[in-house]
Amino acid sequence: MVALAAFQVLQPLVPPGMLAFTKLQLNPGVIAIQFALALFCTVASGLLPAFRAAGTRTTRAIGDRHHDALRGGLIVAEISLAILLLTGAALLFRTFTNSTNGDPGFQPQNLISAQTVLARNLYQNPALRTRYYTDVLERVKAIPGVAGAAYSSSIPATWKGGYSGVTLADKPYQPGQPAAMMRQVTGDYFATLKIPLREGRLFTGDDTAAAEGVVIIKQALAQRFWPGEKVIGKRLHRGDPQSPNPWLTVIGVVGDVRELGLAENAPIITYFPEAQHPTATFSSPIYVVARTHGDPSQLAPALRRAILAVNSNQTVAELQPVTELLALETKQQRIQTTITIAFAATALFLACLGIYGMLSYAVAQRRQEFGVRLALGAAPSQLAGMVLNGGLRLTIAGMLIGLAAAAVLTRFMETLLFQVKPLEPGVFATVAGILFATALFSCWLPARRARKVEPAQALRYD
Repeated sequence: MVALAAFQVLQPLVPPGMLAFTKLQLNPGVIAIQFALALFCTVASGLLPAFRAAGTRTTRAIGDRHHDALRGGLIVAEISLAILLLTGAALLFRTFTNSTNGDPGFQPQNLISAQTVLARNLYQNPALRTRYYTDVLERVKAIPGVAGAAYSSSIPATWKGGYSGVTLADKPYQPGQPAAMMRQVTGDYFATLKIPLREGRLFTGDDTAAAEGVVIIKQALAQRFWPGEKVIGKRLHRGDPQSPNPWLTVIGVVGDVRELGLAENAPIITYFPEAQHPTATFSSPIYVVARTHGDPSQLAPALRRAILAVNSNQTVAELQPVTELLALETKQQRIQTTITIAFAATALFLACLGIYGMLSYAVAQRRQEFGVRLALGAAPSQLAGMVLNGGLRLTIAGMLIGLAAAAVLTRFMETLLFQVKPLEPGVFATVAGILFATALFSCWLPARRARKVEPAQALRYD
């Protein structure tokens, strides 16, 4: 029943592309294996108490210290594992929130995009290809509710390729130096995505094939190669120094955009005007993106009609708001985080259940002892304090061991984390506080029961 309920939560997390072969349902083979494992664990867990019961000759009122220590050790182990899982889950949750709430470098709200890969046999002529982009953008901009439109070889987080080496005119070429992402865009790309201009100017209609070659670079590239220098007017070209590619002049610097995904650092990017590089078909613009005044999904049919009006045979794919594209980028991370949190919550529940069960058993076993103590003048609050202190000692011991293990093991999670350190003090403090609070409640219930022991009934208790 719990598994069926969990499916209702997990199924919406499956990415659309995996739905055809990722249908969550009960599998008879898996159920049989789980049943066998449950049976094995039940028998294995019952063997030691069974052997102990078979060898018992006298009934003890207080309990054997050896077995009490064994039970306490198991509780400490449960708490340690729980805090280890909770720490990992908290770090992944912080990573997820940082990646989804972080600044992507542009404003994805009210943006809609569509992929239109041009047929090579129909648009071999560069002039025809450039004319197609111009005609589509004119029709898209004429749609009521559209504030701007542009074409690009990709939009952030959709294509992580397109790298090329870069040679700088005033810097020695270093083989293996960081390559730059190449992006071909039309003039209104930066205004449409609201990518901020940091220095210089943006592309205009004058940046044609007949004009001087120009390029716009991202802030990360400027800081990487020209820190503290004036960047406008610098010259570069694609490839190594022997490459025949023409030299280009830097005319602008724009803000960093997370092209590799929201959970990745911003890469080095160079932007080229499509009109000046129409023969570079491997990086030709294939995404049309439009900014709307309202809900972008409402304009999807109109955007499709505008594209097909230029070429009725043109394929239009991935027509959806850009916010949905970014959500798909974090889909896998959302699944991993959800499952890890579920495991951590289960471990926390089992640890607290273990504390409660052990202390409740101890109260029942020591009922006569508590009756004697009460008859000799002990206060009920003292008995409750004894039980509470015993549980909290185990809790603190387990927390210290778990936190120490987490401090060592979370270092191996560093590659999975984004804008959060493996030894984040706030995460460790929050996890410790959650576990201590829940463990305290688990200890309080048996302690409350010990406080309500009646001396007369306890002394008659067998």
